[in-house]
Amino acid sequence: MKAEKKRVIGVIGTVLILVTALLVSDTGALSMESFRGIAILAAALLMLITEPIPPGIVAPLVLVLLPLLGVVTFDQALKSSMTTLFLFLMACYGISMVLLKSSIPERLAVFLLAKSHGRPLYVVGAFMLGTTLISSVVSNVPCAVIMTGLAARVLHSMGEDMEKSPLGKAMMMSVPFGAVFGGMMTPAGSSLNVLSISLVEEATGQKVLFTEWMLLGIPLALILIFLSVPILTLLFKVKPVEEDTMEKILREMHNHEKLSRYDRKALMILLVTFVLWVMTSWVPWLNVTMVSVLTLTVFFLPGLDMLTWKEYSRECGWDTILICSAILSVGAALVDTGVTAFLVTAISPYFTNTVLLVFLLIIALLVNWTHLLIPTASAIVVLYASSFAALSESYGYDPRMISFIVAAMASCVLLIPFDPVVMVSYTKGSYKMKELFTAGTVVSTIWAILLALWVPIAFLFI
Repeated sequence: MKAEKKRVIGVIGTVLILVTALLVSDTGALSMESFRGIAILAAALLMLITEPIPPGIVAPLVLVLLPLLGVVTFDQALKSSMTTLFLFLMACYGISMVLLKSSIPERLAVFLLAKSHGRPLYVVGAFMLGTTLISSVVSNVPCAVIMTGLAARVLHSMGEDMEKSPLGKAMMMSVPFGAVFGGMMTPAGSSLNVLSISLVEEATGQKVLFTEWMLLGIPLALILIFLSVPILTLLFKVKPVEEDTMEKILREMHNHEKLSRYDRKALMILLVTFVLWVMTSWVPWLNVTMVSVLTLTVFFLPGLDMLTWKEYSRECGWDTILICSAILSVGAALVDTGVTAFLVTAISPYFTNTVLLVFLLIIALLVNWTHLLIPTASAIVVLYASSFAALSESYGYDPRMISFIVAAMASCVLLIPFDPVVMVSYTKGSYKMKELFTAGTVVSTIWAILLALWVPIAFLFI
């Protein structure tokens, strides 16, 4: 009954938003098209939260509403939705599936656990580091699914009660933390990175290269792991794991067999993919999306057969792909109708005479806390990337810094368990919302401060 009531509220709220957009005649400094574009974005977010219709249907509805309400033409809406992001997301899901089918994540987890010797910091750190490494080349959600399953297996082998165990709480929470840290390490680690890079490039003509992004993201991710692991172990008062128990777990999880043929093929293809990703920094006709799509194609070739179309089409997150594409179309419409220029004009007085460090810190904190109002990370990127890049450029700052900071903090979904990256482990019942908010607030604030300090320094070498 609660779910049905929420759906009804969603329908009523959406209708009210759209009717209001049609009836309002005085929109002040905003154009009518801009006002209605914002209304469509708000209606889309409400529908995604309340789910009166499936998310995959919200996407085409949004594309139809844009021309119906006179924001842009239907051709413009469709053109803006079918960008490189659509193809990149398709490829990301394929790469994630291949990794999930292999024994590579499990072998990595066993290797790192063996180095922990039962010490709380190292056990929790093993899972966070393992998740981070996998997430650097795989989308955050599939990575969280893989590592949450492995964490549950380890806890079960220990005989730990997942809902009461301090170690269970820390391990389960380390998964989404590691996933978002890893997603920041390379442009391929998260679709939000690709989205932010493309939006800033459209607004300013400047983009961050693959190797430049790695220079920004890898040190920051490692520092965040180093700081976050003790925060989680102290928060939940994790005790050491007995040596006999750890040996038992490693025996149960250890795969004595050599790498399978499938594993070897997966490693080889992913290694070549990563090399090509890095090469995009120097080869102008090559980009991350092109490489990713080529990799997806290779998975289906005869003799390799890493995936079948049936399993790919079944497991691919089509809802996410469609929603991201629709949100991107709305974002393009908002830029075309002058919303970005309006926002820059409105907020620029508040940044007058602020030094670069303070400027970046305010942006990072603003993006992070917007998660409490807008739980859709891609919408946050669309809302802020272009406008803050333009504002940054007007102050003489490098707008490429904005693409990294907005993507990083939009990925920082650690305050509330509404994003799938967190929901995967949260639904296991190991930790409560209050515990997530406490740890997430501390870590995300540290993250924002580190961004403001590190990014300007890193750009001295870019």
